Amino acid sequence: MSGCNSGIYSAGRMLYTLASNGQAPKFFGKVSRSGVPRNSIASTISLLLVGVLFNYLLPDSKLFLYIYSASVLPGMVPWFALAFSQFKFRKKWKDGLKEHPFKSVFFPISNYITIIFLSLVLIGMWFNPDTRVSLIVGASFISIVVVSYYVFGVGKRQRVEAEEEA
Repeated sequence: MSGCNSGIYSAGRMLYTLASNGQAPKFFGKVSRSGVPRNSIASTISLLLVGVLFNYLLPDSKLFLYIYSASVLPGMVPWFALAFSQFKFRKKWKDGLKEHPFKSVFFPISNYITIIFLSLVLIGMWFNPDTRVSLIVGASFISIVVVSYYVFGVGKRQRVEAEEEA
């Protein structure tokens, strides 16, 4: 229950932040008098209720499996990004890291293990008929987000705003 509660409020805050940055409809950016992003949280809860309704009406379906496994790939993207960016970071700042107080004791082995493990999960998802569709949906979703980012100029808009503030 605590995890669900946390997910609801973090999803609500994410929608609020996206709306505040102009990356989601302004409707999600409205807050109550006490500063709670009510519209974002209400929308999140509404979608969860739709999922509960579908699960009740179709109890033997694989709906939960499809939805859950579709979220696996987008959830793995930050792990891949962190593992690869650490390689670049350490290469660029090699000399400065000798004196740095935070050491990554198992670098680069830990990065290779992480990348291999995540890749094996993706391969496993591809060969499992129940998760293959979700992998395709997850990859499609990521593609849509990336294309939208460039088509709508989100990155450029944020850079211009940051330059104007500086």
